[in-house]
Amino acid sequence: MKPIYGFVSDNYPIGGQRRKPYILLAMLVVSVSWFYLTCFVNDEFGVVFIMVISNIAAATANVAVEALTVEY
Repeated sequence: MKPIYGFVSDNYPIGGQRRKPYILLAMLVVSVSWFYLTCFVNDEFGVVFIMVISNIAAATANVAVEALTVEY
């Protein structure tokens, strides 16, 4: 899935920037999902769902950070 995240972040800029907005949005999603997990989730399905969302967002941020590292 990481090549897909890289393709999307490179070809669809947000606000004229290619990677930084994706990092910020992904980290916001991770933060909100962990908050939601601690406050509102009571069953196993909810935990799995929130953890999948959190891991997808973290992988997206990881791809963008690695691309920035290579670029610099």
